[in-house]
Amino acid sequence: MKNVLIIAHPRSGSTNLMKSIAIANNFRACFEPFGGRKRRVFISNSCTKVIISRQDISTYIDLSKKFDKTILLARRDILAASESFVKLMLSNEKNPHNKWSSLTEEEKRFIPKGIKQITNQQLELNKLSSILNIEIDYYEDIYSSKSVNDKSIKLDLKFLDPRFKCKVEKLEII
Repeated sequence: MKNVLIIAHPRSGSTNLMKSIAIANNFRACFEPFGGRKRRVFISNSCTKVIISRQDISTYIDLSKKFDKTILLARRDILAASESFVKLMLSNEKNPHNKWSSLTEEEKRFIPKGIKQITNQQLELNKLSSILNIEIDYYEDIYSSKSVNDKSIKLDLKFLDPRFKCKVEKLEII
């Protein structure tokens, strides 16, 4: 295996999965090449993570042909993904790794919009799953079983540790 492509919806654990695969397989990690400023997509010796909403399905069909393995990643708990998505979108820092424990009343008002966006992106992943004939991996399954559907893909399990989750029970104040 020379490379892996992860196509995911936001807040589905895709960054940690990308790091896990990259480290375990001695690959470069290519983080969201279609997000924000234009970045190059690494093909050889890489694990590339993309967000489904950033391009159309035909782009991802073509891109998947350049990779040995493709993982489609979603989260079953749409509400949890939406809460995390809203927290990130309304954050001043826009740091996807910031820890948080609860939403403000203002943030809670945006949950229906977050649910709609995540649901729409899951529908796109479902279409892509059907076209590529690839089963969707789910965040909850990966973090409980410590593996992806394709067992030939090696993972560095330290990135699947719960301490890497953004939502925590209680924020630690220093």
